[in-house]
Amino acid sequence: MLKFIIGGSVVKEFVNKLNNKEYISNYLYEYIKENNSEVIPNNFDIDKYNSDILDKLYEENKEYFENMYKGIDDNIHLDEEQCKAILADEKYSLIIAGAGTGKTTTMVSKVKYLVDKKNADPERILVMSYTRKATEEIAERIEENFGLPVHVTTFHSLGYEYIKEIFNDKKCIILDSNKLNEIRLNYFRKIFEDKSKITEILENFDVIKEHRHFIFGKYFLENYMKYDTYDEFVDSYVNYKLEEARKVGVDVLIDNWVNKQLLKDTGIRSIKGEYVKSAGEMVIANFLYWNGIDYSYEEVYEELLENRAIYKPDFTIDYGGEKIYIEYFGLDDKEYNKIKNWKKTFHENRGNKFISIDRLPLEKIIEELNNKLMSLGIKYNKRSHEEVYENILRLNPTSQVYPFLYFLHDCMMTRKESFYRDNYEIAKKYVMEYTEEDKKKIEVQYKYILDYTKFYSNSAFGGAVYYFDFSDLLYYSAKHLEKLTRDTNLRFDYIIIDEYQDISQLKYELTFKTAKKNDAKVYAVGDDWQSIYAFSGSRIEYIYSFNEYFKGSKNFNISRTYRNSQELIDCSGEFIMRNSNQLKKHLISSKHIDKPIIFKEFDSTSNNLEEINCLKETILEIHRNNPEHKILVLGRTNRMINRILEDEDLVDDIGTKIIFKGNEDIQID
Repeated sequence: MLKFIIGGSVVKEFVNKLNNKEYISNYLYEYIKENNSEVIPNNFDIDKYNSDILDKLYEENKEYFENMYKGIDDNIHLDEEQCKAILADEKYSLIIAGAGTGKTTTMVSKVKYLVDKKNADPERILVMSYTRKATEEIAERIEENFGLPVHVTTFHSLGYEYIKEIFNDKKCIILDSNKLNEIRLNYFRKIFEDKSKITEILENFDVIKEHRHFIFGKYFLENYMKYDTYDEFVDSYVNYKLEEARKVGVDVLIDNWVNKQLLKDTGIRSIKGEYVKSAGEMVIANFLYWNGIDYSYEEVYEELLENRAIYKPDFTIDYGGEKIYIEYFGLDDKEYNKIKNWKKTFHENRGNKFISIDRLPLEKIIEELNNKLMSLGIKYNKRSHEEVYENILRLNPTSQVYPFLYFLHDCMMTRKESFYRDNYEIAKKYVMEYTEEDKKKIEVQYKYILDYTKFYSNSAFGGAVYYFDFSDLLYYSAKHLEKLTRDTNLRFDYIIIDEYQDISQLKYELTFKTAKKNDAKVYAVGDDWQSIYAFSGSRIEYIYSFNEYFKGSKNFNISRTYRNSQELIDCSGEFIMRNSNQLKKHLISSKHIDKPIIFKEFDSTSNNLEEINCLKETILEIHRNNPEHKILVLGRTNRMINRILEDEDLVDDIGTKIIFKGNEDIQID
């Protein structure tokens, strides 16, 4: 039995755990080794000690884990590695979970264990992932399986929660495409007032593109000097395009434009110009606009809700000074129906004029909306085809200068991905690529990048409403987190992170500062083999060097996969491990498939025909041997997929489906 050395509660905690044969976190051990090493027994091996403790804990809790999903999903069985990763009581732990090893099950089970065995308050457990879909899946499993009110959210949603508390005297909303386009337009209006700036841009931005017309459009270059304001230039451009349209037929061009919007999955735009969330919302917006009804899309409701939440009805009509609210309910699931019922009750309690439209065929949406507007006595003032098409032409007033504005915005956003936002780093990226002569041009470019950045920031945060883009949500919440000294609902004892391999610098800073502020334990789950978000700022070194970013951390591996065959795992693993930086792992599967990968070769130097014929022969061969199986066709680029669909036998079907003519029973995605 060790004697207690006077040195504070940390030493006491270590000694007690050692004496009671309890798990000792690597964080605690490293602290004691550095500050009070005299209390550590001679020849003490922390890894061997904890391994023995985990063996004991596993035996003690084996029945608990075996029964955890009994009656919920009898197919779920936690293996020994999963159980030990859950049982380990580390301050900071990284769980390396390969594809198909049950990482989500491990995370959900960790939550259940913390509540059951560690008496954790479920409301003080934070679970974070990257997409709304992922968080909904995790939340659903925790809620439906175990009924635990855990705080499950995306990084950006957590940032937004902090932002609303940090800037509690402001209306804080997410900057959308409509506001962004407004900022870009206003910036170029300012630039246009001084023609010497246009000249300076033309003289110095040719380094970025090979020809000037990639920075500004041909019509702009030929006509900009004729006008005092950018709005006057836009008027002239619209009239020029309108003259062209009259020759083709304005009504035909309107239909073509609307149909193009209907084909989009995202980025759908109404005739008035808003980016809307669905085809149903577009139909409603277009009907209102065609009929001269004044409306706003997602206008902030004048009343703040509980916890300073913002409510933005889909459409707000101002009719003779009276507000009419329209909500389009395009989904149908349990969670969405709760929101639907809340909105209906909200307007009913306030005596608001309210129109709800459920998901219907598009023509039926128009019919129902028309009936409900007529029942409220709304009079229409129908617009002409030419007026409507002129507005469509005005939807993109920066089209002739967009490459220039996109370049500035892209540079700004690259800089904003850094928590430290080092101004010079973004310039270096370009300066180092060019000659000494070009460096002078780069300095001018950088001057405009900074100028745009300042204008953007003043526009987003210069009024009664603060507009946050996704980078700013993370940056300002992490930067000002320490200011939250008053009571807050955002208190956490445990932070569980999904897909940790894709964490970016801003997301790491938010996570780390949240953990430090709450003295919370961090349980990160990821797989460096599955990192896919480098293009949007993720940094793989956060998983490679986890211990450097979370000092005193411990890594655990989950190696038994339930998804793929051992042969496929071995083949793919051998290929991935050619990168010496990858974390070493060996996945194990009870499934076996002979020849999981078969290579079909063709002469790519001849023509596309041989490639497509090889693909078709392979599809037919697979179908002959496995008639009930589905086939997925992957292409490296959209261009490659388009080449496939140019073949007369392979027809583009609804969604992502492909029809093989004469073989309609083959299921191809």
